[in-house]
Amino acid sequence: MLYNKIMIAPNTDLILLKCPIELDQANQLTFSNATAQYNYFNSLAKLEVSGFTYQRKDGKIRFPACADDLYSYNYCMYKNSSYSNKWFYAFITNIEYLNDNTSLITISTDVWQTWQFDLNIFRSYVSREHTNNDAFGANILDEGINVGEYTCNAASDLTYLADNQDYWIAVQISDFVKNFTLPTTKIYNGLPQGTWVVLLDPAHPDNWNRFIAAYDDQGKADSIVAMYVLPKAFAPRDTLAGFTTGTPSYDYNFDYWVMPTSMGATTLGSWEWDRQTTLNGYTPKNNKMLCYPYNYLLVSNNAGSDNVYHWEDFASSQAWFDLKGVSSQGCQIRAIPRAYKGTNSTTGYEFSCTAPELPTISWNSDYYLNWRAQNGINAATKAVDKYNSTWWASKGHTVTDEELKEAQSSGSGLIGDTLAAGGKILTSIFDEIKGGYSASITPDQTRGIQTGDLTYSIGRNCFTGYKMSIKYQQAKAIDDYFSMFGYRTDQVKVPNITGRANWNYVKTLGANITGDIPQTDLNAIKKMFDNGVTFWHNAATFLDYSQNNNIV
Repeated sequence: MLYNKIMIAPNTDLILLKCPIELDQANQLTFSNATAQYNYFNSLAKLEVSGFTYQRKDGKIRFPACADDLYSYNYCMYKNSSYSNKWFYAFITNIEYLNDNTSLITISTDVWQTWQFDLNIFRSYVSREHTNNDAFGANILDEGINVGEYTCNAASDLTYLADNQDYWIAVQISDFVKNFTLPTTKIYNGLPQGTWVVLLDPAHPDNWNRFIAAYDDQGKADSIVAMYVLPKAFAPRDTLAGFTTGTPSYDYNFDYWVMPTSMGATTLGSWEWDRQTTLNGYTPKNNKMLCYPYNYLLVSNNAGSDNVYHWEDFASSQAWFDLKGVSSQGCQIRAIPRAYKGTNSTTGYEFSCTAPELPTISWNSDYYLNWRAQNGINAATKAVDKYNSTWWASKGHTVTDEELKEAQSSGSGLIGDTLAAGGKILTSIFDEIKGGYSASITPDQTRGIQTGDLTYSIGRNCFTGYKMSIKYQQAKAIDDYFSMFGYRTDQVKVPNITGRANWNYVKTLGANITGDIPQTDLNAIKKMFDNGVTFWHNAATFLDYSQNNNIV
């Protein structure tokens, strides 16, 4: 039996190209469709030949030209028109000289350009890519990048004690002296207390001295329990009219104000900072650079303690703090962030920065004045009373006026015995006088504990906010890295092949891609994704990282 031999005329189109795409496939081009793809490649510098015999994929080409004339070509495209209208794209991996008119060209399929419109790309583990949502705070995964040293861009104070005169001397007292006006209740900071709080103005030190002297004069020095610094912000001068005020009318005249017993936690002020948008003078292109650890707010209490606040954790573009405190010894004062890490203005206390304790004050009490007030009844009478209450009490008798007269006229009887004991009475009188003398030469007693620290001494009773960032050079280096390779992603998602104006970088771990294409080519495409690839969307800006790459 004879078979008819079907003859197919050679009809393969082959074009050698000078193409910017390289064999490592670290950078690839995307096209909206196959026509746009063909138009681009066909526009490149080329050598075009038609009427070739069937060109095998990943095979060799006998090209009618000297090798020296072909070395500048690195790419080719071909179509076996007798069998298909599909164009195949391939890298030229080697050119061999055969003779002056013939060269042997080895090709390797560009799997992405050949099959990009035949692929199905599914959700994969994406380790890194250019995000299509670069809103501030949307990308905060740790990059594991060395950020270098930090620098301060700006600083501002939140003051609760503007200077060393901007305070009251708060005095806790358990009793009051003559003509002293005090409320009947003693509830401070929501708790019942055993003392009242009186406010003295340190701008008039005589008031302080007279206040102490008044207590000494009435023998009530022990009624002064403590003295401490209290910022006037707790009791501003313009509200003192509502306080209980008074000026005692005896020798020790002084002005005072009694702190209301309803006084509790006080809002001393607020503090608002706009988010920092430059890093040591550098304006970043990627918003992740404006987040921690590249950019943050540091709040210090100026006494060795500070808190780091992330701009991205505030609910708005401002960092807002409320300054609150309680009127007690040391005065616990806190700068409390508002609407931070999902909290509101009343629940951010766990993120607050605490001020150092304000000083307590010591004072001198006149020992003799206190002794005289407590023991200053006629010394002789007191001695008789003392002897009467001790010696005669032991005998079950008390001296009467009649018995005293009888003793003076007769010198006998029970009263006579008393007079016989006159030496003892005189001794008691002497003891009392001696006690007074001893009190008069006893040094004044220092009471209370004087405390303070460098912060108060140098007038730095405030919170200070520092806008901190990495330095210019480091910021630019990291920002350029993000521009080239996107952000750490670590999510299972469909990779972002497009979405940026000029390029998208993608790196996966086990890319999930399918397609009705040769398995070796499919595996090569998956490997390209796993190795990391940059997809360029405009051939005219290929590899040009100076271009704008905003989200589109």
